[in-house]
Amino acid sequence: MSVNFDSLPSDNPNGTIPKGRYHATIKSAEMKQGKPDKDGNLKAPYLNACLMLKTIDKNQGKGNMYDIISESEQPIAQYKLRRLVEALELPITGKFELKDLCKIIVGKEMLVDITIDNPKEDSVYPAKNVVDVFSGAIYYSTTDTPAINAEDAEDYVSAEPAAKDDVEY
Repeated sequence: MSVNFDSLPSDNPNGTIPKGRYHATIKSAEMKQGKPDKDGNLKAPYLNACLMLKTIDKNQGKGNMYDIISESEQPIAQYKLRRLVEALELPITGKFELKDLCKIIVGKEMLVDITIDNPKEDSVYPAKNVVDVFSGAIYYSTTDTPAINAEDAEDYVSAEPAAKDDVEY
């Protein structure tokens, strides 16, 4: 078998995308069992969602990534779960099982903040994209406005507001 060197990719296909806000479609969602901790105790099951990412305008595919949603007493995990439910505009109130969420989120769309997780220097793992739980509201409804990509945020904030005379009523 011959290989055409000119057609081989020059960029790492497993590379990361820039930090920012992206359009995401949930391709799949399944419950997985947590791995054992250092004492051999199994960690709690978690929801593993595959997100298909595109630019905000949906014109350019950015690849897939996995997002973990867990049942936890940690405030950030609880906030992340709430933001997911709100962004997907799911009519959930009261108590529900995380495993039931898997059944209703596949195919749903939202906007999501993504960042790059750089491993420690001695790690064998490369940098990877993760959902950014610290710089914004994490997940957003596709009907939320405005949908600003992080790269455009500085331009948006510094934009001059329209004068009242320029607004048509």
